Amino acid sequence: MPTQDAKTLDRCVTDPAFAAQHWAFLLEKVASQNETELEQATEALENCASLDDAALEELGKRLVTPPTTLGPQRIYWICTLLGRGGESSNPFQECVAKIACDPQVELHARERAAWCLGEIGNLQPNIRSMLQSQLPSAPERMHRLLQVAIGVAGWMLLACLFVGCDIDPKELKDAVQTGAKKLAERSASNAAPTDTASSFSSSSASPMPPGQLVSTGIGPTNNSAIPQRTAQTILIASFNIQTFGEKKLANRPMAERIAAIIRLFDVVGIQEVRATDQTVIPRLLQIINAQGARYDYILGPRLGRTSSKEQYCYIYDTNRLLSSPQASYTVEDNADLLHREPLVGRFVTRVPQGYPPFTFSLMNMHTDPDEVKLEMPVMHTVLRGVREYEWATASEDDVLMMGDLNCEPAKFGPLAQVPGIFWIIQNQPTNTRKTKIYDNIIFDGGLTSEYTGRGGVLDFAEWFGISMDEALTISDHMPIWGEFTILEQPRPGSPAVANQPTNKVPFR
Repeated sequence: MPTQDAKTLDRCVTDPAFAAQHWAFLLEKVASQNETELEQATEALENCASLDDAALEELGKRLVTPPTTLGPQRIYWICTLLGRGGESSNPFQECVAKIACDPQVELHARERAAWCLGEIGNLQPNIRSMLQSQLPSAPERMHRLLQVAIGVAGWMLLACLFVGCDIDPKELKDAVQTGAKKLAERSASNAAPTDTASSFSSSSASPMPPGQLVSTGIGPTNNSAIPQRTAQTILIASFNIQTFGEKKLANRPMAERIAAIIRLFDVVGIQEVRATDQTVIPRLLQIINAQGARYDYILGPRLGRTSSKEQYCYIYDTNRLLSSPQASYTVEDNADLLHREPLVGRFVTRVPQGYPPFTFSLMNMHTDPDEVKLEMPVMHTVLRGVREYEWATASEDDVLMMGDLNCEPAKFGPLAQVPGIFWIIQNQPTNTRKTKIYDNIIFDGGLTSEYTGRGGVLDFAEWFGISMDEALTISDHMPIWGEFTILEQPRPGSPAVANQPTNKVPFR
């Protein structure tokens, strides 16, 4: 029987307004030693609705408490909630500034205090002087946040993002082009078909060759109905499975629904794997494959500045695609511009002998919802760096950014100005409540001509025939998807990325 605390946490996760009413309860649980409580409290605070002035005043008073008593997790979230209050939190800027300048407070909490001051704005002269004095000794990220709080413009022009990994580029390329044969052999030994074109073909005795009868014209169709997987196409998806961990996996009906969603697609980029237990994804895979499917996974490292960390994951159908963990890497963000550096995975379609497979790289991304204004202005730099690295090391020009950007296309900023840029989700809400566009799949429309023009959002509440409350227990995001040809499509000229200026931003 769930305890009262467990019931309250469950509702806080699915109801942002309820979470705002129980912010004090959540601040206690965010320092919990129980992993499930910690992750749920963190998720609830991330999605918490705006607090009223009375709650903000109470939060400000809490910062008078000695930092060692509060602890870094509570400090982090008090500053986060105050920062969301913007100018309404102006009376507490001195308390927040003292936290930002206190060397006894952990760095990630001080950074969030500096961010909070930037959100409050209009700082008093003495507060600005206090922050100014911290600049010479501040680490790089703290230095930038202090500059923003003080009001120094143009700091992002100095952004320095390195793209790469610890794996030799040739090994990465071989993992897909040569080393992936091991995966093919393993699949074959498990009775998987060696030629998957027949697996999804029609009942005709002579199925059409892959890639035929498919339109490659790009258009924002945003169809909700997911087409059947065929011998000619693959379906690429992105899904933020909100706070995915032991609690959701232990709920068998919920886990079965998540598995059913994943089986609709050939590859799914997943965000918000929150469990410390590294068997959670393998155990989900057992449910996915229970009735004969042959999916595998690629799991990135645990990322995050607080004790609540997150992993990116790819789950893909080995009957349809080849890849391996050795064909993936996490972007090196030496300037600490992003809360969670993207995970890049390389994939190649299985096609009959003699046909050119569609090879592509996916870049899985989840922005910090409170730092979207800091992260989105450098997202074009991130994408360009990955594209240049992929082209230089694997001659790959099909790079698809996917994930939860916490940002609608109208606010993409410089990313929207990248030559040839195209995003699948144009005007369709992607959150389960159908009020916001958070998620997308983004690529160069001229280079990735394999896109068929069909893509959209899966309304899994409608698909399962469940209520909104039930749907929200699965996730507050809906999966997004795009359809692509299974064959590499010819394109004129050399890749545009090879001719784009780097603006002297160093990459390797």
